[in-house]
Amino acid sequence: MEYYNNMIGDGTTKTFYFTFPFFGVNDVQVTIDGVAQTTDEYIMTPTLTPNDADTQYTGGSIEFLTAPANGAIVTIYREIDLVRHIDYQPTEKPLSYQLNQEFNQCIGALREIKIKIQNILNLATLPTLVNLLTTVTDIQESLPDFLTADDLTDINTAIATLPNKADIDMDNLSSTGKSTITNLGMPDYANGTQLSVSAGQSVQIEQDCCLYLYASNNGGIQIRQTNANGIILAQLTQNSSIETSCMIYVPAGITIYIKTKTGNSGITKYPLRGQ
Repeated sequence: MEYYNNMIGDGTTKTFYFTFPFFGVNDVQVTIDGVAQTTDEYIMTPTLTPNDADTQYTGGSIEFLTAPANGAIVTIYREIDLVRHIDYQPTEKPLSYQLNQEFNQCIGALREIKIKIQNILNLATLPTLVNLLTTVTDIQESLPDFLTADDLTDINTAIATLPNKADIDMDNLSSTGKSTITNLGMPDYANGTQLSVSAGQSVQIEQDCCLYLYASNNGGIQIRQTNANGIILAQLTQNSSIETSCMIYVPAGITIYIKTKTGNSGITKYPLRGQ
């Protein structure tokens, strides 16, 4: 059950009704277009729940002193404070209705937190990434140890650099955008660099790349990691005029050691797209 009601103002209506259950008048919060309203801006009239130990009230009405503007979103929602309401004394017998209400309030507060967490996991219920930050902030306020202030600042910074959720869904990308994402990390064949190779040469790889090796006319080429005794990463030998070749991926930070054989052989280095 969602403990809130959304309504739209028409510039004239002052009274708005809500239907969710709650325990006390302080549980009910009101916003207009996301801006919290103070209790001196409206009058709340709760509907008493008769003969029900679960909640004290079921719904009620909010009467604004000034009618919300036409098209304004009026949100009335429940937010239970995680605080103790009754101090049970060791010499007194606890009353069952007090225990029931105390436990029901705790369960109610936990349900609200569960709903907020589910909304984070189900981004389809959040129209924008700004709403995601708002929801995370609400949970942080409910559970002080959930996130630190620095965590929320980092989330806010990340969200500020992104568009709305709909803009980053794969289905909303153009064919060019999909092709660009698909090709990320693939060799950039338009920007290849021919390496000048010689036997016993070491080359430092400063950026993730793909190396294209080829050999023909009795040529050969071998690449080892670090030095002449390092692990063989790739090796080609061709005893005819037909060219043979292969492509290998080499991460940044690797030093390769090159060995060549008499004949025609070489290496072309291709950077990866998106770097």
